[in-house]
Amino acid sequence: MKTKTLILITVALLVFPALTLAEVIRPTRAFIYFNQDNSPHSRPVDFAINCYDIEGSGVFSFSASCPSYGCKILNSFDTGDKQISYCDLTGETEGKKFEVEKYSGSPVFNCADLTPYDFSFCDEESCKYVKEGNLVKEAESDEQLRQKEPEFFVGRECEMTFDIHVIEKGFFKSLLDSIRCFFMRLFGKNC
Repeated sequence: MKTKTLILITVALLVFPALTLAEVIRPTRAFIYFNQDNSPHSRPVDFAINCYDIEGSGVFSFSASCPSYGCKILNSFDTGDKQISYCDLTGETEGKKFEVEKYSGSPVFNCADLTPYDFSFCDEESCKYVKEGNLVKEAESDEQLRQKEPEFFVGRECEMTFDIHVIEKGFFKSLLDSIRCFFMRLFGKNC
């Protein structure tokens, strides 16, 4: 009997700390703005964010479209436990490409934490969300509320502005980029 109790306690001590230390993925509301020549760029922009570790291996990527100036994107931007050295942004607008190299060590920046609720609890009838001792939201279930009001769970808000410069590549620059890319791929890197 003592052995079973000892094994049960050991398993509980190993499992429960791992559960309590798990990182919670918080949805992020990001407002993204593109400027060109010091003015708001109100034309549609397709863009991609690619983040790399210190060796240049891709560890995070995300792509989206902004139909006009100032678009709102709801995403977790979760990078897990991956260490990011830098992020690049590439995009296209009006048929022309642009890039912003090494803009940050994170896919999002200029963020503020939001705390929509301190804790929640669910019973057979509903889920209740409480902040500072006051009921702030009630729903049939956690899943129903996530589907109906996903922005209620936003854990941080970011505002990012990028200055874009359309890339006008000449023959010589394109040739050098092609050679650099060839050698990066030869050694297992992305370009």
